[in-house]
Amino acid sequence: MSLGRETMYQALDPFISHEIHKLIKLYHKGMSVEYFDNRISRYSKQEGKCAVTKRFLLAKDLYSHHKQPKFMSGSDAFYNVVIVHPFVHKLIHATKLKDDS
Repeated sequence: MSLGRETMYQALDPFISHEIHKLIKLYHKGMSVEYFDNRISRYSKQEGKCAVTKRFLLAKDLYSHHKQPKFMSGSDAFYNVVIVHPFVHKLIHATKLKDDS
């Protein structure tokens, strides 16, 4: 991690900084470096909170979501990544109403 980033993380709430260090260890195979970097930056920018519910999220529990999906020409750019609660992520991708019959 660069000295500039380390200094920036130290200025954050210690709990958020601790979660960022955990998030850094949660690299997934196939994840681009840009996406990996931008989800950490977005988590920091959102102060660890879900963009919708404003609930604080632990690193192990969050979802980073592409606002415009990659299959629709979306990118891994910072402006296209948002951090959300797992339930919110499920709702975003819900495609059917439950059939009550």
